[in-house]
Order: sequence, then C-alpha cells, then structure tokens
Amino acid sequence: MAPTDRSYRTALICGLAPLAIGVAIFVLWLATGWTWLMFAGLATVFCGSLSFLAGAISLFQFAAQAAALDPRPRIAPRVALGLAALLVNLPAAFLIIVAANYLFFSVDVIVVNRGPDFDRLVVAGGCAQADFGRLPSGATRTERVVIECDGSLDFQAERGGEKLSGTLVGYVTNSEQLIVHVTFAPDGTWSVTESFK
Repeated sequence: MAPTDRSYRTALICGLAPLAIGVAIFVLWLATGWTWLMFAGLATVFCGSLSFLAGAISLFQFAAQAAALDPRPRIAPRVALGLAALLVNLPAAFLIIVAANYLFFSVDVIVVNRGPDFDRLVVAGGCAQADFGRLPSGATRTERVVIECDGSLDFQAERGGEKLSGTLVGYVTNSEQLIVHVTFAPDGTWSVTESFK
C-alpha cells in the first residue's frame, strides 16, 4: 500500500468511525435509556474531536503526497470525499447533543380527559410550556415539556367558557426524568401520578 493510500484510509476511518460509534450509542440510548450511554456519548464527542484532528492531518498529508507524485488534479474527488467524511461529524454531533438534551431534560405529560371537552389546555412549568390545544372528552394526549429552570408544573384550561387552573406537580427540575400522568375526572377534579423514565 502506498503512503498516500494509507493516509487517505486513515482520514476516512477518522471521519467515519466516530460518526458510526456516536450514532450507535445514541440509538442504543434511545432504545434502552441507560444513563451510562450519555457518558459514553460525551466520551465519543471528545475522542471524535481528536479523531477529526488526526483525520484532517492525514488528509492533508495524503493531498500533499499525491500532489507531489502527480501534479494533475485527479485527487480532488478523493480529497472532497475525505473532507466530507470528516466534516459530517460536526452537524451530526450537534444534532445528537441537541436531541439528547431535549429528551433528557424534559417531562412527559400524559393527559387523559374523562370529563367534558377542553377548549384549550396548557401545561406550563420549568420556564416552558406545552399546549395541548383542544382536548375532547375521552381523549388521551402526550406532550413534552423541556425543563429549563426549577419550579412547579401547572395547568390552565378553558372548558365551556369556564377557566380552570391548578398545580400538577409542586416542584420539577431538569435533573429528573419524569412522566406525569394526569387524569381529569367528569366532576372537574384531577388526579396526578408521577413515575421516572
């Protein structure tokens, strides 16, 4: 194998390996919810940064060696492919981090309406809110509230011109992964159960 081919393959591996490992860890985390996979994901981001640097150096070395052997621009497609393999890690890592943050630091609110139709139902807390919109009698709907700060989880609703409000959970924080199950009864009362994801 020529030195240029070795440098080129190193650049491709340095670009594609962290991408494949990072996506696999994210998908496994989605499927299992295992907390240790978040730490593995962070380690992959760090190692992927080092791999990106090593891949960029290898790609530059490949381009310099290939240009010295053959000054014609036949290597441009290979350099472009190697660069793409390296650069695709940046948006992929960003999107995975944003998605994991959204999923981890949120409260899933499941509402079951056994009473009359709600014209509108909004659940708010943790400096964020989820608008359930119109919720007919007998409907069940799930929304996610991304917790940005500590506080209570409250609701405000309109039903037949009447305004209702109340507290569902007295205190929520973004370090909890809660599922809040709310059932509105026909008599206008509500019950809440909490569980962890």
